[in-house]
Amino acid sequence: VMQSAAARAYSHIRSRIIDGALPSGAFLIEQDLAAEIGVSRTPVRDALNRLESEGLVTAERLVVNGRDEYR
Repeated sequence: VMQSAAARAYSHIRSRIIDGALPSGAFLIEQDLAAEIGVSRTPVRDALNRLESEGLVTAERLVVNGRDEYR
């Protein structure tokens, strides 16, 4: 069964948070996550919004050197 890009991004990021690979307080950079997962930034953004609604990430949207970052 093929997962949508947003579902893949969500599963990947959530797993990395749960297993501690993405520690509390770490900045999550959309472009880096997209490259790591092999999807565009839109599914990563959708996944981060879903994770925020679940309380696993906090949106502190910053633009640093032209890159969007979340914590």
